[in-house]
Amino acid sequence: MIIPCVLFFLLSYAAVYLAYSETMKQAVIRENIIKKAISDGEQNAFVPKFYFRSLIKAGDRFDTYHSTHMGLFYGIKKTTPIMIPFDYSVISGECKFRIEGDLFGARSSCLYTYMEKLKKERVFIIEFDKPFVYSEDSNSWISIQGRKKDGDYFKLPDIRTQSFLIDGKYYVYSKYIQSDDVDIVSYRIAELDSQSGLTGRYYTTR
Repeated sequence: MIIPCVLFFLLSYAAVYLAYSETMKQAVIRENIIKKAISDGEQNAFVPKFYFRSLIKAGDRFDTYHSTHMGLFYGIKKTTPIMIPFDYSVISGECKFRIEGDLFGARSSCLYTYMEKLKKERVFIIEFDKPFVYSEDSNSWISIQGRKKDGDYFKLPDIRTQSFLIDGKYYVYSKYIQSDDVDIVSYRIAELDSQSGLTGRYYTTR
């Protein structure tokens, strides 16, 4: 009985440590957003909610209640929480995959990626300078492909989400189940017309 309990504890502890480490980075981003709103003379700061990576137990999360009086603590009228469906802490780190391209009137600058190991889920996030508007009946998607070392490009799930505003930049994302550890050395993106299947010019990471 001791060995299974110890293994469960180690796995749970590792998941909690990673999740809390990333939420600490998210806290810095949140505070920077509030400080920027104050310096710009705004009275409402749009603050992303905390996003937790996979945990063994939901009870391992800390309390994420967003007080309506949070803004008063910083000296503004209010802070409005917004839902972000991915771990946005990665945008505070170094951009490993830089990409310069124009898609649907917006300019991209970086592609971020991370792995949700417990879910075996790979997440892609692309940064833009302008919002990318998507609706359910839209035919305009973003095609993304990856390339293994010494291999050809292969298709990854298309990005077809609205963009999310975080600290002055706009981000779109996609997720897919990655059954094995694939070492992708570069990516490329392009405009995609889902109705015709035609893609525009490809932009490659560097």
